[in-house]
Amino acid sequence: MSSPAALSTFTLIPPGSGNLYYWDFNDTTTVEISATLPVTQTFVSPGTYTVGVRAVNLVSDLSNSSVIVVQDEVTGLAVR
Repeated sequence: MSSPAALSTFTLIPPGSGNLYYWDFNDTTTVEISATLPVTQTFVSPGTYTVGVRAVNLVSDLSNSSVIVVQDEVTGLAVR
């Protein structure tokens, strides 16, 4: 059994004010809605994930995504 594979922090560049951000981490968690940045997410299984974000305010609605690869933690390494 493995421990959480990775804790990732996502930050938008440039951040806007007055926006709501809808995050989809593509890992069976529910979509997170946030008005603040940065947002963190712990991925419990290694794999390839498409992380998407949608920024919405009174005058616009914009989406973007990025593919990330989460790997298992390196364990059992010894130097003799």
